[in-house]
Amino acid sequence: MVGDGPDEKKLKEKVAAQGLARNVSFFPFTDEPNYVFERLDMTVLPSLYKEGLPNVLLESMSMGVPVISSNIGGVPEIVLDGETGYLVEPGDKSALADAIKKVCANQNNYRKMKGEARRLIENHFDKATQFGKFNSHFFTLINTD
Repeated sequence: MVGDGPDEKKLKEKVAAQGLARNVSFFPFTDEPNYVFERLDMTVLPSLYKEGLPNVLLESMSMGVPVISSNIGGVPEIVLDGETGYLVEPGDKSALADAIKKVCANQNNYRKMKGEARRLIENHFDKATQFGKFNSHFFTLINTD
């Protein structure tokens, strides 16, 4: 778990009560998330409501970390189900648990997902590519005859 906030104490208590303290780590907010992502096996973002294109998923995938996220907003643009991670319907706890198990169950597939996640970001979502797309779009708006 990364970040801090009003639920931190409650989450730590829940993790301890369920005997997961050896498997769940808590990290405070950081301006250098690469140090967190390099220690992760996967990033899970089970949002229930609105999402755009969450930076946490882009950052995770840029570090070669597969993601599991809710199938909402712009998330399906980067989470290609079964390729760069898994998509689940918001609130479907069973599907979320199954997706986590799938990532862990097959190490060959896991390694492939890591590479695909990184490649997707490098090929489509790096700053140079994004700025180039913005510039092209803006020039088409300016150069209308």
